[in-house]
Amino acid sequence: MKKYWLLILILILISFVDCTFAQTSKTNLEADNVYQLLLQKGLKAEKNGNLDDAVASYEEAYEHSNNVQPLLNIAILYSNNNNPDLAEKSLNRIPIDKLPDLGKAEVLYIKGKVHIAKREYELAANDFSQCLGLNANKNSARVKLAMINQLLGITSRAEELLGDKDETFSKGNGYSFEDLRMCLAIDIDRKSVV
Repeated sequence: MKKYWLLILILILISFVDCTFAQTSKTNLEADNVYQLLLQKGLKAEKNGNLDDAVASYEEAYEHSNNVQPLLNIAILYSNNNNPDLAEKSLNRIPIDKLPDLGKAEVLYIKGKVHIAKREYELAANDFSQCLGLNANKNSARVKLAMINQLLGITSRAEELLGDKDETFSKGNGYSFEDLRMCLAIDIDRKSVV
């Protein structure tokens, strides 16, 4: 008789653990769904030009998940709308040391673009250099770093960055130094960090 009671007790415990696990999984799934919906809402608001609504949705998404993607979205949104100070504030909230290397590289890349908008070229060069140290395949960072080196008078470093790495940046593929320099100058002139 004791064996039956023990068996019944074990079955009750197993069903309780199963129910608790199912509730936890359901709660996590619901939180993930809310997070995704808020991200989508932010993207839609951004696309429609409702910047305040987009930021509010991204902030709420961040609160639901503590995923840094909404903070990156906010930083990009502000930087694309010529507000580098607010973009930098959003980036500074990201715990960069806790990210994997590719995540760190992306944050550094956006920081570099923000520093270009603020005309802080040495800081931008440092950000892009660190970005390339973490993700050597980030060609947009390579181009921006080369052009900043060109602007700072370090032509040999610019040529090294663009000439030896990959055929993507050779003159035969339409990317001359003059073309790239002009593109960066236009970006800097219109204070865009795109």
